[in-house]
Amino acid sequence: MLYGLGELEYLLGRHDEARSAYTQARNLYRAVANLPGEAYTLYGLGELERMIDRNDEARAAYTESRRLFNSAGLRLGEANVLLALAKLEAKLSRSDQARSAYITARSLYNAEGYGKGEADVLVGLGELAQRFGHTDEARDAYTEARNLYKAAGKSSSEAHLLRVLGDLEYHLDHYDVARTNYTESRSLYEALSDHHGQGEALLGLGDLASRVGRYDEAMATYTEARKLFTFGENRLGEANVLLGLGELAHLLNRKDEARAAYIEARNLYKAIGGRLGEANVLFSLGLLEAEIHPSLAKQHFHQAAFLYEQIGMKDWQARALRSASMLPR
Repeated sequence: MLYGLGELEYLLGRHDEARSAYTQARNLYRAVANLPGEAYTLYGLGELERMIDRNDEARAAYTESRRLFNSAGLRLGEANVLLALAKLEAKLSRSDQARSAYITARSLYNAEGYGKGEADVLVGLGELAQRFGHTDEARDAYTEARNLYKAAGKSSSEAHLLRVLGDLEYHLDHYDVARTNYTESRSLYEALSDHHGQGEALLGLGDLASRVGRYDEAMATYTEARKLFTFGENRLGEANVLLGLGELAHLLNRKDEARAAYIEARNLYKAIGGRLGEANVLFSLGLLEAEIHPSLAKQHFHQAAFLYEQIGMKDWQARALRSASMLPR
């Protein structure tokens, strides 16, 4: 009962109450030597601490949970903890530790015949590979994960991964492959009546159409995506579409339209705390204003640089500052 209370408080965002319930539950399980109960409780506690960035506490809870699952011979539970631990280490850029935990988790999932868990691990390994620019390795991992999700009937996970694969190929300028992935992703999301997922796939297709100069198609696709995001009250998705519409209008030299779209996108990003999106909009506004309002453009570039610094994107911070320095005083 206390474990369930901990989960409820966790879902409600009442972190102190959740921690207290988990701790009491753990003590009760430990008092009666119930290893699985204590292990599951520690796993829940680790998830709580990871969510609120108490990373050392999360690692300690996961490590003890894994030991208990191992002692109880519960390999699936151990694999779940290792997957969570790998995600924690990846978040902290401890790539070697993350990879080791992923690989061990995959071995355990494979031994248990749990394809969905193995697919989750492969997604994590793909993300690690992509972070280091190993795109072939990332593609292989994502593709194998997609096949496992498909075999397990996990259509939502498959659709998401197809969107990820679309993004990967898009940034490699493999436009035909990217289009195929985005289109398949959209079809799966449509079958699931997932408006957010459909919007994300359409956003990818809109970016792609804009990149290859199919501007009418891009406009229509962005417009459809925006309708879906608006219907689902997804402000982040709507902001991303507005950024795309701004870029498209800028390409077509419709500067007033571009400015209006960028400003609306920025307001949405600010409202939801989307600092990366806001920084990208400010950078685009700087490029837009550079020829006509250089002093305003410089202001936008400096604001973008400040946000990029806050989120640790040093390369883009330097790029924004360099762009500002090239403008007339």
